[in-house]
Amino acid sequence: MKIKSKKNLGIAFLSNVLDIETYNFGLKIEKELGVNVYFINDSPFSPQVIVESPTFNPKNIIYIEDSICEKHGYLNCQITGQQVNSLVNKTPMANDKMLYYFCEVNLDVDFLFCFEYDVFIPSIECLSNLIKKYNKFDLVIPNNFKKTDGVLDWHWKNIIDKIEPPYYYSMICAMGISRNLLNCIKDYVSKNNSLFFVEAMFNTIAMQNNLKVKDAFELKSIVWLGDWGIDEFLLLPNNLFHPKKDLHSFGFYRYEIESKTNSKYKPKNKLPQFINDLM
Repeated sequence: MKIKSKKNLGIAFLSNVLDIETYNFGLKIEKELGVNVYFINDSPFSPQVIVESPTFNPKNIIYIEDSICEKHGYLNCQITGQQVNSLVNKTPMANDKMLYYFCEVNLDVDFLFCFEYDVFIPSIECLSNLIKKYNKFDLVIPNNFKKTDGVLDWHWKNIIDKIEPPYYYSMICAMGISRNLLNCIKDYVSKNNSLFFVEAMFNTIAMQNNLKVKDAFELKSIVWLGDWGIDEFLLLPNNLFHPKKDLHSFGFYRYEIESKTNSKYKPKNKLPQFINDLM
C-alpha cells in the first residue's frame, strides 16, 4: 500500500503529551505507506509511550523548547488570555512548534498532512486515499469561508490587527499543507515576528498568496462538537472525524469498522443534514 510520489510526503500528529494509541498508529502508518510520520508535542516527553511501546524510537518524536519558538517568532497560534472554546492559556503550543519545525528545521517535506490528537482516522487506507487525492493542493481544509462583514464576533478582534483583509477561515484539526504555504508562513513570521490564530491564519495567508486551496468533502466531518459513531464511520469510510477524545477506543473503532464491513452490516443513516446535502 506504499504511496508512490515524486514529492517528499509527511504526516504530523500534534498533541500536548503523546499517547500510546497515537504513537503506535503513526508507526503503523509509516510502515505501511512509506511516509515519514512526525509526532509534534508541546510537552518534552511521554513516559507512557517510552514504557509501553516495544518499538519506541525517539527520532519520530519532535519536541522544541518554548524559548526557541519565542526567539524565532513562532508563537500566538492560539488565542490566549481568554476562557473561550477551551483554548489553553499558553503560547507557544503544538501548532507553533509544528510550524517552526517545518519552516525552519525540516525543509525537505513537500506536502504535509497534519492532525490534532483527537481526530479519528478510520483506516490507513482512508489516509492513503486522502494524501493521493489532495497532495497537489497548497491547503486542504474542511472549509474556506470568507469574512464578508466587519462584525468583531468570534476571535476577530485578535486577528484584524495581525494582517490586512480579506480574511478566510476554517477549522484546521486536520489539514494538508504544501511547501509553498509553509514558505509563505515563514515569510509572514520574518516580517511580523509572530503567528496568529490558526483558524484564520492558514486560509488567509494561502488565499492572499493565490495558492490552491481545497475544502475537501472528506474533512467536512471535522466540526465543533461532532457526534459520531460506528454507523457514521461506515457511511463515510473515507472521512475523518472530530472530536473523538476517547483515544483508548480508536483501535476498537477501527476493528469494529472492519468487522461490520466484512459482515455486510447495513448502517443506519444518522448523518447530520449538512453532510447528507453534500453527498
